[in-house]
Amino acid sequence: MTLPETVLVDWIGNVVTSFRSARYITQPQNHVISGCKHGGKQRFTLVQDVELPSLCSTSFSSKGGQYSIIFASQGFTIYSAPLQRYRLVDRKPLAIKDVGSEYAGSSSLNTFLRDSRISMGTKYMCKEGGCGTCLVQAQLYEPITMESKSYAVNSCLVPLFSCDGWEITTIEGIDSTSDKAIPKRLAQYNGSQCGFCSPGQVMNMHALLDFHGGGVTKQMMEDATDAVICRCTGFRSILDTMKSYAEENNQHVPDIEDIRTKRCDRTGQICTGSCHRQSSLLALKDAQWFRPTTVDDLIKTIQDNKGKNYKMVFGNTGYGVYKELDPLNYSILIDLRGVTELYGIDFDSTIVLGSNLSLTQLYDVLYRGAGEPQYGHFKEMCKIISDVATTSLASWAGNLMLKHKHPEFQSDIYTMLETVGAQLEIAVNGESKIIPISQFLSLDMTDNIIIAMILNSIPDSHHVRIYKVNKRNQSAHSDVNAGLNFNIDVDQNFLVKSKPTIVFGGISKTFVSALSVLTQEVVPDDSDPVLTSAIFRKNVALGLFYRFVLDVLGNKAGSVFRSGSVPLSRPLSSGKQTYDTIPIEWPLTQPMTKVEAINQASGRAVYINDIAGQPGECYAEFVLSTEANAKIQSIDPSEALKMPGVLKFIAAKDIPGVNNVAPAPAPAEEVLAVDKVEFFSQPIGIIVAENSTAANAAVSKVKVTYTDQQPPILTMEDAIQKKSIFPKVADELKVGDAEGAIAKSAVKVSGRIQCGNQYHMAMETQITICNPTEDGFEVFSSTQWVDRCQKSIAMVLGIPDSCISLSVRRLGGAYGSKISRNFVVAAGCALASNAVKRPVRLSLDFHVNMKMVGKRFPWMADYTVGLSSDGLLEGIKITYYTDCGINPTENSLAGVSIGMDNAYFCPNWHVIPIALKTNKAMNTACRSPGSCPTIFIMESIMELNSLIDQANRWKKKGLSVVPMKFGIGWTGGNYTALVIQVCASTLGIPMDVIKVKPTDSLSTANSITTGGSITSELCSNAVLQCCQALNKRIAPVKQKMPGKPWKDIIYQCFNENIDLSERYWEAPNTQYTFAYNSYGVTLTEVTLDLLTGQHCIDRVDMLFDCGESMNPEIDIGQCEGAFVMGLGYFLHEEIKYDQNTGEQLTDGTWEYKVPLAKDIPVDFRINLLKNAPNPIGILRAKACGEPPLCMSCSALFAIKHAIEAFRKDIGKDTYFALDAPATVERVQLACASDTAQFVIE
Repeated sequence: MTLPETVLVDWIGNVVTSFRSARYITQPQNHVISGCKHGGKQRFTLVQDVELPSLCSTSFSSKGGQYSIIFASQGFTIYSAPLQRYRLVDRKPLAIKDVGSEYAGSSSLNTFLRDSRISMGTKYMCKEGGCGTCLVQAQLYEPITMESKSYAVNSCLVPLFSCDGWEITTIEGIDSTSDKAIPKRLAQYNGSQCGFCSPGQVMNMHALLDFHGGGVTKQMMEDATDAVICRCTGFRSILDTMKSYAEENNQHVPDIEDIRTKRCDRTGQICTGSCHRQSSLLALKDAQWFRPTTVDDLIKTIQDNKGKNYKMVFGNTGYGVYKELDPLNYSILIDLRGVTELYGIDFDSTIVLGSNLSLTQLYDVLYRGAGEPQYGHFKEMCKIISDVATTSLASWAGNLMLKHKHPEFQSDIYTMLETVGAQLEIAVNGESKIIPISQFLSLDMTDNIIIAMILNSIPDSHHVRIYKVNKRNQSAHSDVNAGLNFNIDVDQNFLVKSKPTIVFGGISKTFVSALSVLTQEVVPDDSDPVLTSAIFRKNVALGLFYRFVLDVLGNKAGSVFRSGSVPLSRPLSSGKQTYDTIPIEWPLTQPMTKVEAINQASGRAVYINDIAGQPGECYAEFVLSTEANAKIQSIDPSEALKMPGVLKFIAAKDIPGVNNVAPAPAPAEEVLAVDKVEFFSQPIGIIVAENSTAANAAVSKVKVTYTDQQPPILTMEDAIQKKSIFPKVADELKVGDAEGAIAKSAVKVSGRIQCGNQYHMAMETQITICNPTEDGFEVFSSTQWVDRCQKSIAMVLGIPDSCISLSVRRLGGAYGSKISRNFVVAAGCALASNAVKRPVRLSLDFHVNMKMVGKRFPWMADYTVGLSSDGLLEGIKITYYTDCGINPTENSLAGVSIGMDNAYFCPNWHVIPIALKTNKAMNTACRSPGSCPTIFIMESIMELNSLIDQANRWKKKGLSVVPMKFGIGWTGGNYTALVIQVCASTLGIPMDVIKVKPTDSLSTANSITTGGSITSELCSNAVLQCCQALNKRIAPVKQKMPGKPWKDIIYQCFNENIDLSERYWEAPNTQYTFAYNSYGVTLTEVTLDLLTGQHCIDRVDMLFDCGESMNPEIDIGQCEGAFVMGLGYFLHEEIKYDQNTGEQLTDGTWEYKVPLAKDIPVDFRINLLKNAPNPIGILRAKACGEPPLCMSCSALFAIKHAIEAFRKDIGKDTYFALDAPATVERVQLACASDTAQFVIE
């Protein structure tokens, strides 16, 4: 083949003007998937029956650098280039990346993109489709237009070999410089804080805009903000970014008949999708990958593999729920995406929809094509089944098959189809068979295939409703779902004319529909401790039936009860911010974008796991205990060591130094358990292997034998009963005579209140990379405490601290979780590196991170309060309990007495602090660790009801006002941007010439943690002092060079031998615990659905004392983020344990739900107190990173007030405690409603 000198050609000599049209070839006998990468876009194409030389290649150059393309029989090339013409310079390949059967059939697209370093901007956390950090944009077949369109998909779920024919855009392929560039706008709107989720947010926005050609509404954008978790921002800024692209016009949505006009080139008829490419088989190293392209081929493939271990693959989203569905567990994988017949759409007489329609496409098809109003609820349910990325991948048939395989699965699709009496076309033993959906669950589906659903027209007299109750307002599976279909003659006093359909999901594995007496038939299964309680699910099921009755009756129902007829409706959200700024002081007090935001949003920011591995890098994984309270009899790693790629097993006896990461005087904390385990998932050993796959597989092969297993202590009540208490952790406090004052008080109140755990949900899990050097180790670790992490590693290795060089560029979220909880991970990684004398990477799997690492301390308080007849506090006696886990080191009991009063005065106190020991991981600091629970407890004692909206029985509004006093030693926040502002202001130079370098153990020796909201002021003051010292040295030169540029002045300083470096070290030393207080007050309004326990936060007004904010834009973001994280703590996030084994059950995104965009206030108003400089703070500022979280309990109290109003209506107006988290379940049960209240007039 001869290549011209001035153009790029494809393999047969055709001129190619862009790489989008280039051909990528493999020989058929190898069946290797092929593809390319251009400007962040990867296109994968499998081409059959091609004869080629074994290798022919070319390279080329452009303005942006050199790239190469290769056409190979053994694989394919990944290359990078903009879409433009190139001049050929020679034929020597420059950068070849062959990909073939070395990848397992279970390999995900995310693994491929990152392992091959094609896209390090594409992150991952959960690897189950629940976090969204892995989002990429894929061009997938869209059956309405019969063209490829853009969808955001979870690359962690997409099997690599299913990408045949896809065009994939990663964050690297997104414009980040133009005015309309999404990364640039996200940065400008302050929508990136830690930045780990930012590439996912950008990809989600980009895919939606690309799909609709930019024609989106604000509601569409807000609905789509459910695919990516953000723990930092509170979502308001991200929502504003997305909605800034909206075109608020009346969009015409064409019918399917208007769109489906594509005609077949061969027949001239409307395309039906029945033309096919050739089916194929890929022989991979661990599996066979079949890609049939017709239903006949699919049936034949299944028949040929009867009795074998095969799995049909479409979106692979079921793996996010049930881990046994991992493609790794199957030797044969059958890819359904190429079977075009299964995308069929027919609206002629009945609605027939093919099984390959994704859930997103199912909604779109019904929205455009189904005119029957009875399908309105059906369509709306399709929108809220899951997040947009999951529904873009998952097919409705796959959802049904998940229900078939796991009857306990809460399938909204099954409930919907059962409600409307759908039929399924199924290929049974190769023959088409039509069955009613009601027979599906009992049908043996072995070797059978769902072909299509059939929806019949529903008469106008039928009333169809479908409901869903879940843990949060979006992207959550149903706790209970319901479908009701009644044929009613409204004119005959609502006569039910035929047998109705009543369907409930989430009741039990076997329960589907009810036929007679609901209260007798709806009997939920209560055997699964992860599920919500049986009584809650029964209450909700009955309440949804009552809702249906009220809805059908309409105005015939009594006016006071009509509010129960419809679910809560959430309007479009908005936000408002007010603050002071002083232009004369700029860049100080100037509201400006975070300096690193654009790099984060464009995927260029490098996090620890993005760092390229050194040659010979190995991977380490912890072996974890499967008991929570037992002795270790023996550890046998022999089977693990036999596995390919496994290099070493490390036990406690192999530690060269001390088995402790907690320097004295703190209680010892083992790296690896020696003879006893005290919590489930405690580290016992370390596996070191050549790759992460081998390491992950080997940990399960290490056999640990236990003796003397004891029941674990898991609750504070159990610990109190068993006297499992750490002695003398904190002293009692007595002020005045609390008992005497209470005894004389006119009013005495006693009670108990508690708040639970909270997982930090830092999007970057704990990670360390350790590289041996000639004089020690170079370490990159996700720690908030560089100095102590360095010391921990040195202790465990038995070497001097100076042998450890530790660096941290940035963290993908922390919130306290990386102050000390990284020490075991860092020490374990260093142990592995020392053992094998090679670089080692140890990155905790998300589920391991959730189980192994400690969380926020749970608290409980028993109190007795004496009040005067006027309601004034006279005496308080309170016992604080906190659940420390197995080690009390980081509890906050000693400091509780300083801030426990919040904003209230009481002359007499008796405070008893008690630290409880449980069989859980050692708990740790979490954003506002002591003030958050104590303010909540004090507000629970002090709360005053504010009841409104009494006219509606089943919807109530509640108001709550929470004041706050928060003690601060030193202020905190986002220090990178702030120190740049301080430096620029002090030196009098532009901000863009200032760079902030990574923190390391040399430049910040003997440092303290970045936790506790102390970093910003300490760093800002250090920079201020350094700059002032430099100014004194530079001043003489500057006077001799008036008007000269800064760089010329500095160069002259160099010539005159002036020292241009400075270091400042500060250790605040004061007799006071706090330097000052931050103050705030928050008013929250909620609407509560009493039938289900669901709520909507209508409005939040926060007034916060930030002193003189150094950067109001960043401080506003800190306030919003802290408040929303607090909403998660007080309303959503619940951790459950197996009471027999001690295993944490809520260890993933399926059950542990943090707030998303529709869980934040609809109207979110943050006001920074104006004209309030802090006279004793550095640069007159105050902290904002933690205090606002404490006021988010106002949402819980507003909900409580709404419950109180309802209970007053039904004659149950008695006191009750509402513990945190006030989940949907806990709230509904607190309402104390029963069927006696289900009246209609």
